[in-house]
Amino acid sequence: MSNIKLKKSKHPHKMRRYSLILTFIIIGFAHVSKAQKAINRSKSQAKFTVTNLGMQVEGNIRGMYGSIKLDQNDLPSSFVKAYLDIKAIRTGNKKRDEHLMNEDFFNMAHYPKMSFESSSIKNKNGQWVAIGILTIKKSSKTIEVPFSKKGSLLTAQFTIDRQDYGVDSGSLLAQGISDEVNILLTVQLEE
Repeated sequence: MSNIKLKKSKHPHKMRRYSLILTFIIIGFAHVSKAQKAINRSKSQAKFTVTNLGMQVEGNIRGMYGSIKLDQNDLPSSFVKAYLDIKAIRTGNKKRDEHLMNEDFFNMAHYPKMSFESSSIKNKNGQWVAIGILTIKKSSKTIEVPFSKKGSLLTAQFTIDRQDYGVDSGSLLAQGISDEVNILLTVQLEE
C-alpha cells in the first residue's frame, strides 16, 4: 500500500472552472475537425458523358481537391469548395485529350482549373443540394448540385450546357458534340 498523500487544493472551484473550460475547448476542436473535411484527391473524380456525332464519349477528371463541411444542425455554416485541374482530363484518346486542353475547348494555358464553391447548402426532403458558382474558363454560373452522402462518400449527378462556359471551338468538329454534358461526381472525404 502506498503512503502517498494528495494535498487538497486551496481553490477547488478554480480547478473545476479550468477543467470545464478545457473540456469545452477540446469538444469545440473535435466538432470542427469532424465537420470540415478535406477531399481525398486520389479517390475523388468527375466523370462526364457527351454525345459526339451520335456516339457517347465518356471521360473523367481525377484528382479533385478542396474541402467540405456538412452539418445538418448548422446548414448556414456548411460549404463545398471543390477544384479540378484541366490537365487531368482523360477520355481514352490522347489526341482528343490534348485537343480538349487547348484553346479550342478548355484553354488550359489560361484556365488551368475549374471550380465549384457553394453559397448555400440545403437538405430538401432528405436530399442534399449545394447551390453555388461553377467556374469553367472565364464563365461563372450559379447551379444547383443535388448529392447524396453515405458515410464519407458523396455522389452527385447533374447536367450542364458546355456553351454556357465557352467550351466550344466553333469549328466544324465541335458542331457534332452535344451541348449537354452529363456529370457524375464521386467525392471521398478524408477520415
